[in-house]
Amino acid sequence: MTQEIIFQGINGEVIDSSEHGNYLVVRLTPVIIICGTFTNIWDWLDSPDISSGFISFITYLGLESEQELYLSKKNIISWLNSKEARLDFFKGNPYRKSKRSTTPFEMKIRELDATDIPDLINIAGGTSYVLS
Repeated sequence: MTQEIIFQGINGEVIDSSEHGNYLVVRLTPVIIICGTFTNIWDWLDSPDISSGFISFITYLGLESEQELYLSKKNIISWLNSKEARLDFFKGNPYRKSKRSTTPFEMKIRELDATDIPDLINIAGGTSYVLS
């Protein structure tokens, strides 16, 4: 049985959780995954979401190829900059081989506000599971 959680009005599928229950990994769309924490022991930016109970979260954006970021998703970088989000860099690149996403590569995005996630879904072109 699949566990689901609502985050910012989006029905997400829980795909992993910590042994201690401090965080859940939630797929919001085929390419957008968040890791939400209930305790924020890692000192991430506080951005609470009432519906899920998360105090803070990190976002992962899946990429099909290394080139996708620079070809079809380059507008995401400027949007993230406008939101003052922070990308983790891996060996000089704003993406890495996926650990969370089902795509070959992913971007790890920090310090987004919870209310920005629906916009990210629209910009990323992912299918949204927004509840009506």
